[in-house]
Amino acid sequence: MTIGRGGRPVTHAIFDFDGTLSLLRSGWTSVMLQQFLDVVPMQSGDTTEDRSALFGSDIARTTGSPTLHQMQLLAERVIEAGGEHRDPEEYKRDYLRRLQEMMRRRVSAIESGSVAPDAWLVPGSRALLDALTTRGIELVLASGTDEGAVWQEIAILDLDSYFGGRVYGARDNQPSFDKKTVIDRLLANAWIQGAQLAVLGDGPVEIRAAKTVDARAVGVATSDVGTRDGRIDPEKARELGAAGADVIVPDYQCLDVVLAAVLGGR
Repeated sequence: MTIGRGGRPVTHAIFDFDGTLSLLRSGWTSVMLQQFLDVVPMQSGDTTEDRSALFGSDIARTTGSPTLHQMQLLAERVIEAGGEHRDPEEYKRDYLRRLQEMMRRRVSAIESGSVAPDAWLVPGSRALLDALTTRGIELVLASGTDEGAVWQEIAILDLDSYFGGRVYGARDNQPSFDKKTVIDRLLANAWIQGAQLAVLGDGPVEIRAAKTVDARAVGVATSDVGTRDGRIDPEKARELGAAGADVIVPDYQCLDVVLAAVLGGR
């Protein structure tokens, strides 16, 4: 039996998707940053470096939030800079158009068979999912990406069998979606306590949500550009540490270490 905090067995693990399992969208922060730079009017005295630092901080601290929330922040920055108000949904459509242009070649390569799905997974992901499933841990996916897109992408990456129907993402008719709600519902529906839950994510949003229920919080500081070199991204690590991550890993290649981090020992 796998033991969590307080001697309770760990029974469930919630994974974020982008940057935690999938690298199909790696580089998304650069896409969003460029959108901010393009859309927010430049004011007198602004420098590209200062604007990049400000907007990069906005994006880093909201990583894991629904995309619409980030576009609402973009709309606020536009108004602050004296620009014209636009619907955040319009910004979201623009962002997704930019992102899809980047992703199209990656998906095509997988679908043609020229590239294996695992080439666009965080290294060690499938071995970790197999190990947790073998131990009887129920796996849940919670993403700030639109739910329909998540379903498509887990199928492309051949991950759908690990999660069954336990996939949750942002929906147009649920603008208040957040990962804390997913966690609270899981605890209530599965009749478990936070100590029996592990949460893995590369954003501060899910880490903070995990800490509110005393779940084990594993920060995944994988490079957003998908270098697969086993090194921790220092900026991500800072954000994850500030959010309260119990441990921070670069990826899942050291399986025994990661399992201990996720499950807290045996």
